[in-house]
Amino acid sequence: MTYEEKIAALTETAKEDGVDSEEGRRIFAKLCFYATDYQDAANVTPTRILMQALGYTKYRISKELSILKKLGLVERTTCGFPAYEIYTENGLTDFDESHPPINGFGLTTKGFESATYKKAIKFLDEEYRRLAEMTEEEIQREMKQECGNERDIIQSQA
Repeated sequence: MTYEEKIAALTETAKEDGVDSEEGRRIFAKLCFYATDYQDAANVTPTRILMQALGYTKYRISKELSILKKLGLVERTTCGFPAYEIYTENGLTDFDESHPPINGFGLTTKGFESATYKKAIKFLDEEYRRLAEMTEEEIQREMKQECGNERDIIQSQA
């Protein structure tokens, strides 16, 4: 299943969660999909990321997010990365810099319990299962194919 097909399926599932407008369903589907990213320590998606991903105006995103907030599915949230100690190979202590906070929107407890988020987790589990069953050669071939497709898309947009 392609990324676009997954987002389309999540958009349809958002109807079950009470999201009425098509734009709101697409925004909620993206937020649920982004929340499944285990690499990200925070449940924060900036508005500009949604604008770039969906092609909506800031006004449209803000309006739909306010509706999703009233439904209790999303909330305004922030994540900062304070300075922290790191230890080097020779046992010395060093300090890593702090980073400015990231402001955006993330899922609430109700959002994490929604049918859309559960379906996004199901897609992620299926993808992990599929990758676990593949051989190293199949994974490398698929990655080369995906990289080639991305290059073609970038060249066609230029």
